[in-house]
Amino acid sequence: MTFPAKLAALFLIPFLSLGETRAADAPAVHFVAPDSWRTPDPASVAIAVENDPDPARATAHFDIRTPQAGAWTLLTGPEITLGPRTPFHKNRRVHITLEARTTGLDGYAMQIRIRQRSGAQTTGGAFTRNLSPRREWSSSLEMARAENYQTWAELAGSSTVGFGTERLALELWLTTPYGKTPATITLRNIRVTEEFEIEHTLTTTVPGNIFSADTGSVKAGFVDPQNLRAARIELFDETKTRVGLVEGKPGTATLTAPLVNRGYYTVHASADYADGKDGKLINKTITATTTAAVVGPQLDDTVRRASRFGSMKVWGDRDTWLRTGFNWDWGIGGINLADYKLNPDGTVSPPPGLKPLSYASNYKDILTIGEFPKWIMPAAYTGSSLMPPKDWELFERLFEAFAKQNPDLPWFCPFNEPDAHWRGSKADFVKFHNAIVRGVKRGNPAMKVYGPGCYSIRMTEFREYAKMGLLDGMEGIVMHGYVNASEPEGKFIENFVELAAFLKETGRGDLPVFITEYGWCAEIGDWQKTITELERSQYAPRSLALLATQPLDNISYFCFKHASEPGRPGYSLLYMDNTPTPTYTAVVNAMKWLAWTQRGEGRWFRLSPALHLTLFARDESGVRKNTGVAWNATGPATLALPAVPARLESSMGRVIPVRGQAVLDVSPAPVYFELPDAVALALSNARTLPAQSFAPGTKFDLPWQASNILTAPEITVTGRQAVIAPDAAPGNYEIVAKTGDSATWQVLPVRILEPLQVEAVDFTLAPDGKQLLAIARVQTPIKNGASVRMTLTLKNGQSSTQQLRLAPGIPACIETPIPGFKIGQRFQGEIMLTPDGLAHFARKQEFDQTFILCPTLPRLAADAEAIWRTVPGVDFSAWNPHPGPITAADCSAILKTLVTPDAFHLRVEVTDNIHHQNQLPSYMWNGDSIQFAFDVDADKPWQPNNVGNGYQGHRIFEYGVGLPTKGEKAMVWRWRADAPGFSSSSEEPRIVAAVERSGSRTLYDVILPWPVLGLKTPPPPGANIGFSLVVNDMDGSADTRHALRIFGGVLENKDPKNFGKLHVSK
Repeated sequence: MTFPAKLAALFLIPFLSLGETRAADAPAVHFVAPDSWRTPDPASVAIAVENDPDPARATAHFDIRTPQAGAWTLLTGPEITLGPRTPFHKNRRVHITLEARTTGLDGYAMQIRIRQRSGAQTTGGAFTRNLSPRREWSSSLEMARAENYQTWAELAGSSTVGFGTERLALELWLTTPYGKTPATITLRNIRVTEEFEIEHTLTTTVPGNIFSADTGSVKAGFVDPQNLRAARIELFDETKTRVGLVEGKPGTATLTAPLVNRGYYTVHASADYADGKDGKLINKTITATTTAAVVGPQLDDTVRRASRFGSMKVWGDRDTWLRTGFNWDWGIGGINLADYKLNPDGTVSPPPGLKPLSYASNYKDILTIGEFPKWIMPAAYTGSSLMPPKDWELFERLFEAFAKQNPDLPWFCPFNEPDAHWRGSKADFVKFHNAIVRGVKRGNPAMKVYGPGCYSIRMTEFREYAKMGLLDGMEGIVMHGYVNASEPEGKFIENFVELAAFLKETGRGDLPVFITEYGWCAEIGDWQKTITELERSQYAPRSLALLATQPLDNISYFCFKHASEPGRPGYSLLYMDNTPTPTYTAVVNAMKWLAWTQRGEGRWFRLSPALHLTLFARDESGVRKNTGVAWNATGPATLALPAVPARLESSMGRVIPVRGQAVLDVSPAPVYFELPDAVALALSNARTLPAQSFAPGTKFDLPWQASNILTAPEITVTGRQAVIAPDAAPGNYEIVAKTGDSATWQVLPVRILEPLQVEAVDFTLAPDGKQLLAIARVQTPIKNGASVRMTLTLKNGQSSTQQLRLAPGIPACIETPIPGFKIGQRFQGEIMLTPDGLAHFARKQEFDQTFILCPTLPRLAADAEAIWRTVPGVDFSAWNPHPGPITAADCSAILKTLVTPDAFHLRVEVTDNIHHQNQLPSYMWNGDSIQFAFDVDADKPWQPNNVGNGYQGHRIFEYGVGLPTKGEKAMVWRWRADAPGFSSSSEEPRIVAAVERSGSRTLYDVILPWPVLGLKTPPPPGANIGFSLVVNDMDGSADTRHALRIFGGVLENKDPKNFGKLHVSK
């Protein structure tokens, strides 16, 4: 709602001059008049205005008259029209300040939010707290502890402003946390300050600063040139090395910097200014930064349209996507079945007027289903979940109707990452896909079903599903290849090799295989760990070069353009403003070199765990071509090629002089090269011999007289003899060489074994319960055996050591106790496992152990107190208090836990000199309370990208219990529930919580029935429950949150991987 008549009440301080570094204009301040607010219901919230000659002292009283108990009332405020902006205005935001006073209120009571409007836009989303800055909604200012404002005090907050925002609409949200009225919030001196930064403009003649040419240029327009004393444009490459500089004289209004070579550029414009009086420089500097890429002529469209490579566009521009060289898109949710009709006669038909689907003519795509009709799904179905249909025969008819409706759709994939969203048994998961195939084939035999589209390649599970019949009837495989940020040469490519081997051994080796998603996150991420943008720009082309050697028909990197933060790309190849990342530039160049390759034309030579070479060669109808890609994942190295290359290019497309040498400088960024065709063809057809395994330092004979040798520095070959360096890293190597003087190449795979192989290091309680033992499972491949020494060292300097003689190839266990062990005490340190005489191969592992037993009882008897007295308590007051040490008199705590057939029992006894709790249940952490979290799948491995079945495949819960200061019953709240069938941010009436306060003692007694933890039965003895506990201590007037905690993952970063474990015992 707008109030044009009230705009006169807004006073604008005029636009002023430049500021300091990245200079901001003097802020445009909007004063909000007290009488510009409107209430939807005066009987609920009344507004009284007190005017004053000084506008800053005029007040608005908001009298809350109707009990609300946490319900919110929205009051609309004025609209603010923002001032004119020039191209030099960047990074817009608003800052809100006000003075507030309250009567009759405790806890969380108020928010001011800002609606942003552009042009005719007048609608927004639903009210939600604490959203990250976005276009429609942003929580700008909050009153979290109303009791602190019984006298006038200042509040402040801020929000970002969208690029096209022309107006702001203020909204005031009020609540009474405990539903007690009357209550009043009084506000005065509300000021909305529009802030932004003044930056120079950086422009080019091409969209996104991406030049499909061999050169380019960037033009800088400088702010306030009449006062400018010096200006410059600096150019940096992906490694932040400066590669160009253009300087300007005093008074320069514009400069142009040539981009003389292919590659990625960070462009930085800066200018120094005089003070306007005597002309002296006083360090006033304004800067601006953008990125650009010179990527060479566009890939030939005939090659592009035959290519296996792609990237999901998401929100990317199609023309830019095509110019990048991509041919495959991934259409998640592009098929909507929600409106298909079930007719009275039992037939299924598409909605009237629905147009048949087809794919674009100039690139390839594969669509998935977005939503199903509600009449076919159970009542619990949501568009983002997946579950067995109510009627399997009707389900098949639905797909029969879909197939008939779309005669020109050649293929589709049923669902994106169905395993992450499935709510049912494995058998029904298979039946679900089989029913789709049957229905499709009845309706359109020519249509192909590809699948299953799982979120990652987990071969144990994939084999199980295939054995159950999941792939029956499917005419192609769709999978995703995420690996949670590990390097391409490790588990990432190993998964694809294993998948290809399985398909071949089961008679499916000729099926088309589509990898429709994989990728890495730079700087910011979601479920996936992040890497740096430089690392991503190296991982991406290396992954493309590796995948191109595999039997794959679609290789799609995720993604082209995705939502991100300014300057932080996340998954995206482009930044938010469509300018290129270094990874984009590297991927474009990879397309230039690899787009022509087809399935079956590639060869991967694993010269060492770090040094890799992939080679692609074709000899077809007299046309020969080849591409080689080489890199060393761990740093600079050299590689001797079998011949002098015809041409060389860097990963970013920069030409590298050949200089007549066959020795190549390599690094983590790949180098592309072209060999003489005859050499490339011969090498690509090299015969692979059976693999051999050796320990470091071994000498051995080759099965042939080698010449023209390609190998890593760790292996030296002379004629028939090879020597492995004593310090060679364990892993896979290959010796590639000609056979004597012939043109025949052979490859000998060599596995260098670890002298000490450590399977795992675990901790277990000794049978007598008096010691915690560190146990390592080890073995050695050394022919004569080896001795291993295990040293455990605590942070306090205490240590223990054991030594064991290992027989070759026989697994053994070595163990040593933790000195001074006590149940519930925290022990931190490191374990070192060292094979005698081979210190280079020592294995070190840090540990952080707190061992807590959780006894199992058949039931908690009527005399519960007597049973609790037999349970050892864990005093965790000193475990890791936040933000630092807390005296025992101020706050200390003891933890006890029990397991019974019906419930998990938690008892926390807190000694606290002051008890203060006046928050809403959802904000009880802002007062005295306990927060506790569980991982009921703590004994399972993490499953990154399994976002639909808990957190990375684990069911995670976080609850809280608090006792209000005013004596009401204990509050119970669930903040987190990463588990099917649960909602977060809600009360949980099934939890029984009793909290008693006596003197300085607070006793929390909490009973959690197993269903509130997603379990039907208790974990058995020997199992582990992931657990973390926080005791919040807020002493009324304290401004800083204090807390005791045992284990991490709740207070600091909400990461379940930082939980500890409760060991369920008999």
